[in-house]
Amino acid sequence: MSTMVDIATRSRRAETIQGKAVRLIASGCLWIERIDPDLGITALVRGDSGVRWVVTYEAGAWSCTCPAFVRRCSHVRAVALVTERTPS
Repeated sequence: MSTMVDIATRSRRAETIQGKAVRLIASGCLWIERIDPDLGITALVRGDSGVRWVVTYEAGAWSCTCPAFVRRCSHVRAVALVTERTPS
């Protein structure tokens, strides 16, 4: 028999980057620190673990300090959604 915790864990594993990004925004886990046309974007995103990751957009490239970031992650997607930048 599955418990509610098991079901929640499984559903989060199947969550898409877009879905998690929307959930992070909706739950108030995103703070924009800077939006500047010359200096780029800097934001903090609190992940599911409670750790705050730093997301930046500089010189046309996204980055995130989370261990999942290779080219994109839900933290970058969340910041891109609220700043209308499209991650590549």
